[in-house]
Amino acid sequence: MVFDKLKDRYNVIILVFALIFLIILFRVATIMIVQGEEYREEAENRIFKTIPSPAARGEIRDKYGRLIAGSRPSFTLQMVKSEIVDESINDVTLRLINILEKNGDAYNDEFPIIFTDDGEYLFTYDIELENWKKNNDFLSTVTAKEAFELLRRRYNISKTDPIEIQQEFIKISNLNVPISIKTWKFIEEMKKEQWLQSYNIKNTNITAKEVFKKIRNDIYKIPETYSDIEARKIMVVREQLRQQGYLQYQPVRIAQDISEITVTEIEENLISLPGINIAVEPIRYYPEGETAAHILGYLGKISQQSEIDKYIKELNYLPSDIIGKTGIEHKFEE
Repeated sequence: MVFDKLKDRYNVIILVFALIFLIILFRVATIMIVQGEEYREEAENRIFKTIPSPAARGEIRDKYGRLIAGSRPSFTLQMVKSEIVDESINDVTLRLINILEKNGDAYNDEFPIIFTDDGEYLFTYDIELENWKKNNDFLSTVTAKEAFELLRRRYNISKTDPIEIQQEFIKISNLNVPISIKTWKFIEEMKKEQWLQSYNIKNTNITAKEVFKKIRNDIYKIPETYSDIEARKIMVVREQLRQQGYLQYQPVRIAQDISEITVTEIEENLISLPGINIAVEPIRYYPEGETAAHILGYLGKISQQSEIDKYIKELNYLPSDIIGKTGIEHKFEE
């Protein structure tokens, strides 16, 4: 009787193991046969990363076939964050910027804090807004809503609906009205707020110097051995790298259309400049200068929130991509 009980227990154990084996076998079959392609693609995506190569923009010609907008090859200086160790990023960045400046090559500088000759720290947003007010003969204390109303009266617009007034402003040649009728704020004020929020700074009354020190010390942790001027050069590049987010393997354009002298100097020092690449990319040029500029439009970086939503989030553009802002160039994006 005892033997029969043991035998029954063994049978139960064998049955349980058999069921477990069948479940595992079924799961393996499901993974390999049913979901095999899906997992294979996921594995390949982890191994292979897509790095887009910019294409040349289409040519624009007049009715006689003359080229008025084209693309030509140029040298582009790139940096790949994933190929640089944190300990050397400041030194590599500063050396790179110094090479560019020495050879007279411009680099992408959109860091919105600058220094005056008197050593004052200023937001570029505030400078742009102040210049706009001066150019339109407004007091520096005028609010966005007040400026909007003053412009309406100045141009004798009888409409009262803000949207209709804004549409009338658009029709006026050489008139730029950087005001949001949704928030009744100047666009530059909104840009400043968005930029501060990107660094988790909620106090919009904070000074440019305080922001600079906070970002330098708390975010990028740039040692005091670097001067503020040197630190700013580093921050210019590091902010561009930061905007890449998790796409650290994708190259960031530091400078476009650099000279052959700069290319040669960088190529000679590539061993001591990790993460730096020289690529040949197309760049836009206009053989006829400013001819028909009002029709052709212009190019610029993705900056407005509406552009970010459309091009980066919906169409998978890179944050560093150049888009057509107005005119025919803008139509090329559609």
